[in-house]
Amino acid sequence: MPTEWDVQSGPKTLRGFLRKYGWRGPQGPSQRALRDALREFSQRGEEEFSLKDIMASAELDYDDKSDYSASLAFLSRMRRVLVDASEWFWELPEYKKYVDDGFTDKTVFKKLVEALRSHDIYPIYFDERKKNYGFLTLEGLARLIKKRALAMRNEFLARAEELAILSKKFPALREMYAPPALSTDGRFIELPASTPHRCGKCNMAFVTKQDLSDHNERRHPEG
Repeated sequence: MPTEWDVQSGPKTLRGFLRKYGWRGPQGPSQRALRDALREFSQRGEEEFSLKDIMASAELDYDDKSDYSASLAFLSRMRRVLVDASEWFWELPEYKKYVDDGFTDKTVFKKLVEALRSHDIYPIYFDERKKNYGFLTLEGLARLIKKRALAMRNEFLARAEELAILSKKFPALREMYAPPALSTDGRFIELPASTPHRCGKCNMAFVTKQDLSDHNERRHPEG
């Protein structure tokens, strides 16, 4: 993946994006050990491994609740960087050039993953079918999104059912709370067309000012 892109606003390089995004790499010896373990797995070409394998290579205690939770949090954070970096990359002319040159989505995604690896970011995911972790692929991302979407749907249905039951006992609830309506295009939730509010630190765009404010509190709490 190139190191420079000709863009008018926002970071021109992946390094610049990571700096604005607030990624400072692994913090502390435990996170550095996890990074080194994943780097070693990647260099050896290992495609499947367990969380226990990762932690053992990092000399962390799988049975220690603190080590276990901290490991999961750091691994999840690296995957989050990939998702947000993808949004930034897809807005660049270089992405369109890859598409125009005939690169498949899988190839472009692989190039983005490789670029992140050059910055010691190793996004992985848990494969429910194989019951193991592996380095994230486009197919893996699709399965991950599907799993989360199902969980969100089930949560939404559960809360709607609760509201229906409680509204019978407390009719005033119907006036106090109107369930949100989700517009769709027949398959996916329909997203708003324009995103006028842009973050000055990582260049991500948002539909409302409140969305931008929530993003800054979540991603850039240091101000």
